[in-house]
Amino acid sequence: MTNMKNSIKIKIGPVVANITSQNKDMIALISKNYPGFKSTEKAELVVDVKLISKNTLKPKQIRIFYNQKKDAVSFISGSWGIKASLFLKDKRMLLNLRKVKSPARQKRMFLIAFRLLFEYHIIAIKKGILLHASGLIKKHDAYVFSGNCGSGKSFIAKNLKDKKGFKLMNDECILLTYTDKKTYAYSTIFTGKEALRPNNLHGKIKALYFLKKSNQNRRVRLSQIQSATNFLYQTILPGIALKNTTSFQNNLFRRRYLELVSRMSSNTRCYELERNFSKKRITIIE
Repeated sequence: MTNMKNSIKIKIGPVVANITSQNKDMIALISKNYPGFKSTEKAELVVDVKLISKNTLKPKQIRIFYNQKKDAVSFISGSWGIKASLFLKDKRMLLNLRKVKSPARQKRMFLIAFRLLFEYHIIAIKKGILLHASGLIKKHDAYVFSGNCGSGKSFIAKNLKDKKGFKLMNDECILLTYTDKKTYAYSTIFTGKEALRPNNLHGKIKALYFLKKSNQNRRVRLSQIQSATNFLYQTILPGIALKNTTSFQNNLFRRRYLELVSRMSSNTRCYELERNFSKKRITIIE
């Protein structure tokens, strides 16, 4: 007799995913981080999570590759004890995670594997990209702040949330989609410093800011080429997927990804925002 699988349905942007596991503690851990999505909508992505007692991977082994025979993208990390695959045609993920005592580390392992393969999934179905960014929403308008670690994404999110009508979407990872020549921003379950419960807030992007540390406060409108370049630097998708690839499928990923970046950068108001992190001047975004 097979064990019954526990499950939780979540929604990230336009994608509904059903996460299943025979380990009820794993589902409880995910549920604590994400409240779940109660709907009759059919899940278009199935994610099966398995906890493995013994790690057979080499500590320094890390690899992302495409298996043409299985039509699957796979990710292996020996240091984390992760062996995961996304089967593109079946729209199914299989995450094998080393079982650890720390709930925080176990959740982190799940999010690392899920986030990486989720990016490939949304590009494969041509629905969007993940951006290393924080996001705020005011009414139906989204303001997105992207930049390297320490550039001020969390600072801006923390100081503007719940002020002047702003609501915090996310402080680490924003899903961008492109529909009818408009770019939309969605919250995700991948959060950073802010201990917030992920939400389904979303809106049409009014402005996207690429942050840069400076001694002054200055906002400069970027050209389409400058915007596209910043998109390339701040996308979550690992660079290994976009260069040094020869297989048809990897070239297909690259082409779809670059098409999305080109359309978004052409139809989104993008700025370079130089900041000196003075709270008195944080209203520069409005």
